[in-house]
Amino acid sequence: MNAKSKGTRIERQLIEYLEANLTPTRCIRSAGSHGPFDIVAFSNFEVGLYQVKANHNPTREEFLAMQQFPVPYGVVKSFVRKDDRCDFEFLHFNNRDTWENWSAILKPPVRPRRPTKRGQNRPAR
Repeated sequence: MNAKSKGTRIERQLIEYLEANLTPTRCIRSAGSHGPFDIVAFSNFEVGLYQVKANHNPTREEFLAMQQFPVPYGVVKSFVRKDDRCDFEFLHFNNRDTWENWSAILKPPVRPRRPTKRGQNRPAR
């Protein structure tokens, strides 16, 4: 699976997750926009802007692009990370955050184990 199809799959999974858990919610996927956000979610009470990452944390440049993006009061900006074997992790963002403070709280992504060759780890007879 290439990176683009993996990202698209995770974005669609996030839309399904948001629509199932935040009621009522409508989501828009901004495919191919190369903007700072991948998904925009609307509910009765708030608007959420989400940047989706698969198996890695956001870079400093992505953080700064999100920080400089102007939004009205009440709009939530978040990075969403999805590791291969884990659930969604929401990293909410505040305009007063700095990269140094924010990156210090990021957990390293979970790396999936590499499959071993058949019989490679078996004890000798």
